[in-house]
Amino acid sequence: MFSINIRTAALSVLTACFAAACSGKDQQTKQISQQGINDAMRLVEIAPSLSSTAIEKELLEIRAREYEYRTQIGDTQADAYIKAFESGINQADDSLARLIFEPEQSNTEEYAY
Repeated sequence: MFSINIRTAALSVLTACFAAACSGKDQQTKQISQQGINDAMRLVEIAPSLSSTAIEKELLEIRAREYEYRTQIGDTQADAYIKAFESGINQADDSLARLIFEPEQSNTEEYAY
């Protein structure tokens, strides 16, 4: 009977630790997603005053941040960051989204005769 209580207690502790770790990861993922949205909004705000080269530089910084998350934290968080960034751009500025995510179509539409 005593060993069953120890097993139950040990299982309870492990479950609690797992739940705490999961909720910590969930919170971290939410924060990283929010960072993706914030980065998107910042780019939307500054893009009109930037050259195409400067926009490309900003996008490289976004990809560098994604890589940093992927290598230092995990794929789930990196995916959440880039998905939130893309969603933020798509929702905030359709023409900027087309320029960034569909460059072939933007170029052909721009130069269509």
